[in-house]
Amino acid sequence: MISIIGEQSGLHLLVKVHTEHSEEWLIQRAYNNGVKVYPTSLYFIKNKPDRPIIKLGFSNLSFDEIQLGVNLLKKAWLE
Repeated sequence: MISIIGEQSGLHLLVKVHTEHSEEWLIQRAYNNGVKVYPTSLYFIKNKPDRPIIKLGFSNLSFDEIQLGVNLLKKAWLE
């Protein structure tokens, strides 16, 4: 399960992933499945979130590419 943060913010959004896996694991699994996502942990000095938050950029993607990326992330993170 995920929570979407900042969906009205522009060219990216944040996804809080409700999992026991680490940010690094999520990023690597996404990459292994052909999707590049970005960490947010470097932006937190104190009060780190209880679950990983991943940044998804979509500024240069078509609707079909976004749909494909979402499906690939689902496959990567649920296996």
